[in-house]
Amino acid sequence: MSKLKNRLSYKPEYNCTFSSVLSCIKYIEKDLDVTASDLYILGGGIESLQYNTETKKIGNGNMFLVIQNGLRAYGIEFGLSVRDKNIKEPMQVWYEDDRFLKKDIPVIVSVHVNYLKYHEYYSNQFAVDQELQGHNIILTGIDFEKQTVQMADVFINTNPIETYEGELQLKELTEGRRRENFASHYLDFNNLKNQAVDREQAFVDSMNRYYTQQSPFMMLAGVYEDIKNAHLHYDYKSLTDYIKNLYFYIKLNGVILQKIFINQYLEKLQTGSRHSNTTELIDINREIVLIWNKVLVNLIRWNSTKETIFQDKILMFLNQIQDQEKNYYGKLRGIT
Repeated sequence: MSKLKNRLSYKPEYNCTFSSVLSCIKYIEKDLDVTASDLYILGGGIESLQYNTETKKIGNGNMFLVIQNGLRAYGIEFGLSVRDKNIKEPMQVWYEDDRFLKKDIPVIVSVHVNYLKYHEYYSNQFAVDQELQGHNIILTGIDFEKQTVQMADVFINTNPIETYEGELQLKELTEGRRRENFASHYLDFNNLKNQAVDREQAFVDSMNRYYTQQSPFMMLAGVYEDIKNAHLHYDYKSLTDYIKNLYFYIKLNGVILQKIFINQYLEKLQTGSRHSNTTELIDINREIVLIWNKVLVNLIRWNSTKETIFQDKILMFLNQIQDQEKNYYGKLRGIT
């Protein structure tokens, strides 16, 4: 049986991908100071936030690429292997992963949630949302004789966040991985950089690129126009789908995620900052998050009633956010 030499340390942060990556970093390089916000900022997560006028979605696009680029700032490569889901010899996938475990390197694998029987959260969520699919767990050992796998789930998205360590049947997990194209992720520390990352300069450069491109203002303008003219483009059912999608991308994969990571980053910089108005940026950012949360509340009300009063409130809040974004940009320019 191949297994990691030591017990995995958990570092749950935001979602299963960030948490799995950070837990693996902690296992291999325990003294390396890296957070989810570091990977997001250094990986270009700020600039990648866009509003797609065709799909009507706000999102960061390929979050895997953001994390990969963030790791490269530290000289860490985030390897990925994706295979054909109809592969004839799936055991070869396990043998490949086993090579890393023998080197004491944990392997992150993607599994369809319908095969994760150890927690009711997954069966409950899948029953509600059939689109919910992939989840990342960490392989910590494989026993080919017993046909079992040792694993850790470092981010079960309950409140509060839960974790799980246990043993799963290799055959069942194989089918769960097949649904996710047998994706394996692993970290390569061979080119780890010794010098510290200049977090503050990286943040300033990233924010400058984001605001110079007018990205937040174009995004707000796009969302505003779509909501304002929703009655021209959607019938009752399609309006419901549009509002649900907009809610999801604002809350889970868009602006609120971006603002949370930016504030985590700024709070980390605050003590030793070379600039005096870091605190002001944090306060404005918090205000923007509060207003976006008001947008979310009124999206729910608009969706359930379809009354235009809630549509009007959302438009009012979007105008407030635009004013705060302009204020934020003004303060930001003061530290560049």
